[in-house]
Amino acid sequence: MKTSVEHFVHNGLRKIKPYYHTSTTFVKGRWLNRSILDVLIEEFKSRNKDFYLKEIINERIIVIRNNLEIKGSQLENLKLQNKDQLKLIIHKHEPSILNFNFKNNYDNDNDKIPIIFENKDLLVVNKPSSIPIHPTGKYFNNTLVEIIKSQDIDGRYNKISPCHRLDRLTSGIVILAKNSKYSSFIQKLIQSKNIDNDKDFVSNSTSKYYIARISGKFPQFSSNFNNGTIVCNEPIGNIDVKLGFNSAILNKNSSIKPAITEFQLLKYNSKLNESIVMCKPLTGRTHQIRIHLKYLGFPIVNDPLYGPNSSKIRYELMMMIKDPKIANDSQIVKDLFKSLELENRLNLEKKNSNSKCKICEEIEFNDPNLKDLLIYLHAQKYEIKINNNEFLKFETEMPEWSNI
Repeated sequence: MKTSVEHFVHNGLRKIKPYYHTSTTFVKGRWLNRSILDVLIEEFKSRNKDFYLKEIINERIIVIRNNLEIKGSQLENLKLQNKDQLKLIIHKHEPSILNFNFKNNYDNDNDKIPIIFENKDLLVVNKPSSIPIHPTGKYFNNTLVEIIKSQDIDGRYNKISPCHRLDRLTSGIVILAKNSKYSSFIQKLIQSKNIDNDKDFVSNSTSKYYIARISGKFPQFSSNFNNGTIVCNEPIGNIDVKLGFNSAILNKNSSIKPAITEFQLLKYNSKLNESIVMCKPLTGRTHQIRIHLKYLGFPIVNDPLYGPNSSKIRYELMMMIKDPKIANDSQIVKDLFKSLELENRLNLEKKNSNSKCKICEEIEFNDPNLKDLLIYLHAQKYEIKINNNEFLKFETEMPEWSNI
C-alpha cells in the first residue's frame, strides 16, 4: 500500500520523513504451524522479542485469515495456516540520496529528473548518481520511478517501468516504458544481448557505451588490442555478503558467468595519473565494468567496492572463488568470508549516530558524505536496433567529472 510521504532537501541530500508503510504477504511454507512471534524473531532478526510483542499489542502486526483480521491478544496462541496473510504496518526509514542539483545549490528542491527523449511509449532520462531505479530494500519513494511519478501532474507516467538495470551509484541513461507491451518489447531486445553457452553473442540488437574515470594510464595498445579497443573477457561473479556464506560463495560456481567488455582510452591526465575511458559491455553482468577495470589494474578512482582504496579482502576472495583449483568450501575461503563480513559490519557501525528512532527503534545513521554517493561511471550512449531500418539512439553530454 502506497502512503503519502513528505520529502525535503538538507545539506545536499534529498530526504524522506519517516512514515508508516503497510505491506501484506502470504505466509511461507516454513512458517506453517508456528506462532507469529516465533516467525518474526527467526525471519526478521533486526528487532528483538520485546519489540515484536509491543507491535502486536499496538495492532501493527496482523494476520488475515478468510478475509478477517486477527490482531492484538488474539495472536498470542495463534498458529499460522496455509493461505494466511501477514500484514505489517512498518515505520519506514528511507536512506537519503543526492539532491539532483547538489553541486550548484545544496538545498534547491526545484529540479526534476532530466528527460532526454519522450514519445507515447517511451521515457528516457539521465539518472543522477545515488538513486536506485525502482523500489528495493529500504528504498521506495527515493527511487527513480517513484520520483518521476511524484513529479507527474497529468498522469503520463503512472505506469512507467524500467526496461533495464543501472547501478544505484552509476549515473546516465535509463529507458522506461509507459506501457507493459512496449516494456516487454524493449526488454526482449536488450536481454537478447547476453552470452549463451553455445556461441559468443546471441544478437547485435543493443549497444551500450559508458564513460569511466580510472586510476592510472590506460594503454592504447596491448596483446588484447582489437579495432582500437582493449578487451577483457574475465568471468564475473561478485560477492554479496548480505546473502550469507552458502548463497554468496557455495553456490557461486553456477553463477560465475562469462563476461566481455571493450575499453578504449579517450584521455589521460599525467598530473592526476588518471584516464577517461569508453566502456562497451557486450554482456550484462552485475558490476561488470567495475570488476573488469579492477581485473585490468585500472579501477574507477572512487569506486567503494572495487576502487584503489576498496577492500583487499573482497578482491582476494573474488579471485579465489574464480579459481577452479580452490574449493569454495575450503577453510581459507570461509575465513576470508568471515573477515569480509566483519569488515562490512565495522564500516556500518562507523556510520551509526548512536541513536534510535523513538517510535520503532530503528538505528539512525549520520548523513553520508556527498562524495560517497556517486561513482565516476556514466551510461552515456544507448543504441537499440528495432529492425534493419529503424534504430533508437540516445545520448547524454559527457559528465562533468570527465573533464580532466
